[in-house]
Amino acid sequence: MSLSPAIALAALANNPWFEALPREVRERLVAEAQDVHLQPGGQLFRQGDPADHWFAIVRGALYISRIGIDGREHVFALVEPGDWFGETGILTHSLHLSTGIARDAAHVLAVPGAVFQELMHTSVDFARAIAELVAHRGRRISESFSGSAIRPAVVRVAQRLLLLLRGDAAHVPRNRTTVSIAQEVFARMLGISRQALSEELQKMSRNGLIRIGYRNIEILDEAGLQEIAGGGDSDPQ
Repeated sequence: MSLSPAIALAALANNPWFEALPREVRERLVAEAQDVHLQPGGQLFRQGDPADHWFAIVRGALYISRIGIDGREHVFALVEPGDWFGETGILTHSLHLSTGIARDAAHVLAVPGAVFQELMHTSVDFARAIAELVAHRGRRISESFSGSAIRPAVVRVAQRLLLLLRGDAAHVPRNRTTVSIAQEVFARMLGISRQALSEELQKMSRNGLIRIGYRNIEILDEAGLQEIAGGGDSDPQ
């Protein structure tokens, strides 16, 4: 069942970045978008496909992954309701460098690249907002990967948990206490083995920092995680 524009706008209103856009721009984006339905495991786009749409998650969530030169899948982002993504490929007239896979049943708005480009040329507010979004993403990527290879695993796990808690691709931090993610996917995000991740999570659980559930992790002590994330030498036993 297709979403009405009113329902789509209401669902996207949880993103202050989107709400700050002029009303006519918000309404144009939703009116011009195609409502894409995905079942769990369905692909929104594939690595190497033309990047000709800009996307917003209305319901559900998607993993963004990439096949590396080693032939393995590397998951590097989780996009959730209210998140907009895919602008880089349109701006650079390039192919998708990654694959978008539905974590669960999802509704996604797909705005044609031509509409995106027209708004970039006709709306100063929209162009400024996109520049802000791209800069924010660049900063988050830099923070996530700078020195990641030499950080202890426990530090990387804590940092990524906090990022997922606030919203992996969100422009504004989310207010919640549980991260919904399967451990095998979390391990691929970090580039470590499932066993190594499990060991670190069990340590955190024993120290009262988290509670491990089925395909989710509840954060019990965010300040404790922040302390680990901020210091490269902490290693709870």
